[in-house]
Parts: sequence; C-alpha cells; structure tokens
Amino acid sequence: MEMEADNILLAQEDTNAFLHPKLSREMENKKKLEFILQNSDISQAIVIKAQHLSNKNPYHGFGHQIGVAESAIHI
Repeated sequence: MEMEADNILLAQEDTNAFLHPKLSREMENKKKLEFILQNSDISQAIVIKAQHLSNKNPYHGFGHQIGVAESAIHI
C-alpha cells in the first residue's frame, strides 16, 4: 500500500522546491493516504480522481479532503 500512496502523491502537480512546512504536510498526507487505502474500500483510482478535482477547488485542497476521509474512517 505504501507504493500506492507514493504514486498518488507523485500525481500532484509539482511546484517549486519544497519548503520545510510543505514537506511536512506532504509526509502527513502520505501517512493519511496509506491509512485510507489500507482501511477502506476506497481505490487508488478514486483517490487520484478526487485529487485532480481538488486542484480546481479554491476552498478545500487535497490535504483537507484526505483529512476528512481519514477522520470518517476513524469514526
């Protein structure tokens, strides 16, 4: 499952060099993705589609979406 989370994160649009806070967020997002993929029926394809849609949403980014999904699974 770790490879799947890596692939999803690689699908994100690349920006300039990583800053430490951004790197920290991406590491947190990777952990959340691993948890989601291991503990739910959500497929990698669905997560990638959600990621692409979130790029168009100015209010809720991909990090927010996976945080909500992780919380829902915990509940």
